[in-house]
Order: sequence, then structure tokens, then C-alpha cells
Amino acid sequence: MRLDRMLAKSPYRGKPEKLIEGPLAVGIQSMGWDASLALVGNWIVAFHGYIGNWDDLAQERSWRFRDGASNAEKVAVACDDLGDGLFAKLRGEWAVVIWDRRGRALLAARDVAGCRPLFLQWHGERAFLSSEIRQVLAGSGADHAGNSAYLVARLLGNTWVGLNTLTKNVATVEPGRIYCFRSTTGSFLRGSAVQDYWAPPPRETTERWDAGEAAQQLRDTLLAAVRQSAVSPSAAVTVSGGLDSTTVWAIANILRSSDASGFGELQPISLVFPGFACDESAYIRACLGTDCEDWIPEDGTQNPLELVEPLCQSVDTVPYDTAHLILLLARAVSKTSARVLLTGHGGDYWLEGDVLRGKKLRNEARRGLDGLFRSDRSGDPLIERAMSVGKKGLRRLLNKAFRRTDLSTISCLGVQGRGIAREVQRQVLEWTKAPLGVDPRLFRLLRRLQLGFSLPLWEQLGAAFGVEIRHPLMGRSVVEFAFLTPSGVLAQTGVRKGLLRSVVSPWLPEMIWGRTDKTAFDALLTGHTEAIMKNWPWNEWQLVKGGYLDLTVVARGRRQEYTVLEENEAEAYRLLIHELAWRNVNSGV
Repeated sequence: MRLDRMLAKSPYRGKPEKLIEGPLAVGIQSMGWDASLALVGNWIVAFHGYIGNWDDLAQERSWRFRDGASNAEKVAVACDDLGDGLFAKLRGEWAVVIWDRRGRALLAARDVAGCRPLFLQWHGERAFLSSEIRQVLAGSGADHAGNSAYLVARLLGNTWVGLNTLTKNVATVEPGRIYCFRSTTGSFLRGSAVQDYWAPPPRETTERWDAGEAAQQLRDTLLAAVRQSAVSPSAAVTVSGGLDSTTVWAIANILRSSDASGFGELQPISLVFPGFACDESAYIRACLGTDCEDWIPEDGTQNPLELVEPLCQSVDTVPYDTAHLILLLARAVSKTSARVLLTGHGGDYWLEGDVLRGKKLRNEARRGLDGLFRSDRSGDPLIERAMSVGKKGLRRLLNKAFRRTDLSTISCLGVQGRGIAREVQRQVLEWTKAPLGVDPRLFRLLRRLQLGFSLPLWEQLGAAFGVEIRHPLMGRSVVEFAFLTPSGVLAQTGVRKGLLRSVVSPWLPEMIWGRTDKTAFDALLTGHTEAIMKNWPWNEWQLVKGGYLDLTVVARGRRQEYTVLEENEAEAYRLLIHELAWRNVNSGV
């Protein structure tokens, strides 16, 4: 049976449950709390994730849940009252599929940020939906064909690649939208109707903001977001020296002291890097204080190349250059009694602000550029290039330098690859055009999350180790706060996360909230150039065999390309895992 083949692809996700009715065959796998399946009245519901505001909704709508009701059962009760209007009211991280037995329609939706993956493939007259691409392909029996456009986009360093995935004809169910599949007596109709249940709110630009009121709003938002992620009896929390993870740790401890918080024991888990500049052990100890005796430090200095293979086998998407650190965290949690991990992922997206929004700061930046052009730094290649392009070309040059787009890599793709690259750039402009009144910078970040790869990667790596990963700072309330708050307010006094710093300063040591530097974890890749270069010809051959690269073009460009890669170990590693990921998906691993 197709459903059995799909479930067999992911035994690590837990005990399977199945239900078959008419044209529908649905199954879930659960570790006991993270997923559920229910048939209640008119509704069959398959649910994955968590909802943090059931009590509030039940009181508001006068719903009555049976004792011990699962999330799937609660969704069925809510559907009886609200229909597809339910989705706009949910707070949490979730992916859900709902079969309307009377209306003979299948609904599918995900949370606003896309924390829980859901993939879709049409094959013949059948639609296949699942949490992993390998499950979808096991059900459809379709070929494991690689997607050229997606690979080109990834090699360009572009995360906005529409709804495509690394596997041809497999798409992502877009977050914040409802997919409706209608059924005849024997099968589903080809295609689906799609509508928004949420859109980023526009900001009223004429509104004046009071710093104290903004801080109180953010404080309430953070408390609600972490409270809604509450887990019992225990949870692990990532604690680094950064502001975001320590904020979640501090708030979770504050809420735990409340009888009604829902939090059990909290286990701090961190990656440490002895001997590396990115080691944050001193900051972590300062944050934990008396809780430091319960701290579980996991050594993160393992050679990244040794983790490439297990990393790519665990996920369906293209990992990024520091994704192996997520694998190490999930593995560390799996060795404890905790089965849920809370992270600080999201603060860099929603709470950073733009330090150059103010006129004064823009003028200071302009003066800094003037000083750059007057300085005598003839030995610096970037400065020499900047001198040659002038001020007007400097922004493009800097963007290219920071993105590390390697033009020699694209040249190996030949004429067809360059054509695909131009089409990808056109899609970028289309997908990231912000609606009227919506902050364009935040809208681009939202698209990057919704249509990108990082959140499903977190989820799949956690599942591979039997760990559910939750991101309180990706909650809808935090996202909406960011869209409604002027960027300059978030970056108070011209400091990134200035508003967040003012909120958490009573809860954290100044050593933490006073930090303005950014830890560069990709520094771990330095020193592995030789090993990467030894692997490179083998991975080139995988792309040649897949039809992505022309062998004669590769041979001509190899010398130049190797020179570039020797100068940039992180870029070489990134391209290496892209190709390994393609190989694993294409071979059906």
C-alpha cells in the first residue's frame, strides 16, 4: 500500500496510525505528543506540531474538549464552529490536513512562518502530502529527479526560490495559506484552490511611538510567545552567549515559577568550541549562574566534513554551511530525558531592526564611506575594487562580497545554467515585492523563511533524533509585532535589537544584553580546505552525471574555480553539501 510505503520511510518519527476512507488514506507518526490523528463527527484530522492558545480559544468560543483530547480532536471541534476560519486563530507551530467528509474536500495548511514542513506532489490523479519529500516520493512512486532551477538558485546563494524543492515536481505547501482539494467519487480533482488565511499587516506610518509603551508591548509579546510553547514535564533550551536564546531561557524560567505556566524542568544545552574564537562558554556561564551545574555542554568542534553525510541523509532540503551544528544540538538533547528543544531562532529576523533607518545614522554611514575612499589601503583587494567602481557601484559590490556569489561556479553551468539563473532572479523580484504599506525588508525576510529551507531543516534534524524543536520567537505574535513596529524603534539608540535589550536587561547580566558583536560560527570551517579540495572532483562528477554540469566546461574552468575555493573555505563547504544533498535525494536515500 502507498501509505505503508510512506510511513516506512521515516520510522524515527514514532508510532504510526492510519485511517482510510473513500479516496483518502491518511497516517501520522507520533512520539506521543507531537502528532495526532482523529475522526470526530464530520472531520478526519491529521495534525503535527503544537497549539499554544487552546484554552483562550475554548473560553472565547465556548468550546468543550474531552479530558486528554489531542490536538487533532481539538481541531475537529474548532472546524465544526469556524470551518477554515480556524487557521487564522491558531498560535503555535503546526501543519495540518483535514478531510471534510460531507463536503468531500481536503484542507491543508501550515503556520505563518512555516516551522513545520508539508510537501505536495501531484502524480496522475493523486495528490500526495507529507512532512518529508522522501515520504511523498515513496507514495507516488515518481522518479527521484533533481530540480535544475532549484540547484542553480542555491549555488547563487539565493534562498528565495519560489515553492520549488530540490526534487522535481515536489512543491512546498506555502505557509499562511489554505490549500483546498476537491474530490469526485473516486479521486481528487487535479490542482487545488489556494487562499490566504494571514497576510503581514501594514504599518501606520503616521503613528508616533513611545519607547516605554513599545517596550511593554514587546515584553508582553515575548511572555505570551514563550508561554504558548510550554512543555511538560521537561524541555531542553539552547543557551548560547547570544541575546535570543538567553531571552527564551530567562523567560521560560520566569514562567516556570508560576503554577499555571505549564513548564516542567528546564535543561540548558549548549555547543562549546574550545580553542575557537566562537566559543561562548564564559557568556553561557554568566547567563546560567547557579543553574550552571545542570548545563550540558556539547563539543561543537567536530570536523564538519565528517558530519556532511549524516546531515544530508537526514534532510530533504539543501543544508547551509553551519547546519551541522543543529545536528549536534539534536543529538545532545536525545541523550537527555527531554524530548522537546526550545531555541532562540527568530530574534535575528524579527527583533533586530535597521540601525541605518534614522537620518543621523545614514549621514554617519555616508561619512564613513567618504573616509573609506580617502584612506590609503592599497593592499586591500576589496578597497581597491571599491575605488575602481566608485560610490554608486559600492553597494552592489558589498552585497556580492557578503553573499559570496562565486561567478566561476555559475560559469560551469554553461549557457543553460546562466539562463536559469536569470529566471531565478526574475522570480526573486516577483516573490519579494512587498504589498503596499508593508515593511519591504521584513517582507523579504518572511519570504526567505516561508519559501526557504532553514525551518524544515531544523524540524527534520530534530525528528531524526526523536526530538521536537520549537521556536518561540517565530510565533505569529512576534512576527506581527515586528511588522507593526517601526524598524528604528526596534533598533533603539542605533543599536541592533536595542528594544529587546531594554526589555531583557532586568533578567540577564549586562555581559549578555550589552553585547554588540556577532559570533561567527562559520569560522569552524577554516582549516578544512585540504579535505574539501580532495572531495571536490568526486562531487563535480555527481553533477556531471546528473546533467547539471558540462564536463568540458568543468575541465576548462577547474583551475580558476579551485583557486577561488582555496581562498574561501566556507564557500567550498557550502557547495559540497549542496551537491551531496542533491545526490542523496536523487538516489532515493
